[in-house]
Amino acid sequence: GGIINQRLCKISPDVEMIEPAFLQLMLKGWQPYQEWFNTNSRGAILDHITKESILQMPVALPSLEEQRAIVAFVDDKNIEVDRLIAEQQRIITLLQEYRTAIISDAVTGQIDVRQHTPTTA
Repeated sequence: GGIINQRLCKISPDVEMIEPAFLQLMLKGWQPYQEWFNTNSRGAILDHITKESILQMPVALPSLEEQRAIVAFVDDKNIEVDRLIAEQQRIITLLQEYRTAIISDAVTGQIDVRQHTPTTA
């Protein structure tokens, strides 16, 4: 692959050496690589990086089997996190519905909120 312009680079990895999904995880999500890009980006108005700089970038390259295991692990964790987020969003929605119902009941007099007011000392 090569540089298409200052902000876009097409990378065509050798699939016998690196799992494309692993490369994507590595470049997008791992802080050392983000820091490397930030350190090696140059430009007066708009940061860019050269092909030569990219070719000098150090790359951690475990075996293909290990790369696939890492990708599977991250995918599983992402699924778990997405499930937890959906569950929390469902709980938030229910709490908002309960809050609305309680306010409505208090305003219409269906519940007496005067007995639940805190006393001052």
